Amino acid sequence: MPSAADSFIEELAEIVAAKVERRVMERLQELISELATPNPAEELPQNLTVNETAKFLRISKPTVDRLISKGSLPSFTIGSRRRVRREDLIAYVDSLVRGSSR
Repeated sequence: MPSAADSFIEELAEIVAAKVERRVMERLQELISELATPNPAEELPQNLTVNETAKFLRISKPTVDRLISKGSLPSFTIGSRRRVRREDLIAYVDSLVRGSSR
């Protein structure tokens, strides 16, 4: 049979563990939130492939190809590979945002 002191220590340990766990969970949630909302422009490579561009815009590769062929989205080639400059992609998205706010 545990003594009163043992019971007190056990109860105190549970309280401390609950508070530590709560603080750890709160901090983990903060970190996850920070990681989930990065600045996408900072993480983009200088020159994106068509697939990377499509993934960033959350559209299909053929749609990116159409935007490029129409001249809506500037691009260049390296050998036979098409690339989109990060600055051009950001400018394209900005133009869409400005156009939709009219």
